[in-house]
Amino acid sequence: MSSTDQLVRENERLVYTESMSDEDGNVLSPSDIGMPEGHPTTTEIIVELEDLGGRTKMVMTHAGIPEDSPGAAGWTMALDKLAAYVGAQSSP
Repeated sequence: MSSTDQLVRENERLVYTESMSDEDGNVLSPSDIGMPEGHPTTTEIIVELEDLGGRTKMVMTHAGIPEDSPGAAGWTMALDKLAAYVGAQSSP
């Protein structure tokens, strides 16, 4: 996988693009990796953070990925693990 930062605003917003790539960093077409017709080669991820007075709200948008795609399931698993980790760190 390869990515390129588009915007970094510390503690507020991160925008980057993402593409599937080989071990040398060469971008692969969606059909090369078995993705369905019409899947984009490059997608955009936007992470927004909001300070809620001792807590942080995070909103993540992965533009170009269908809701029922394997990529969506991967993000759900990753964010569930992050929530569990943060919850364990804040427990007494």
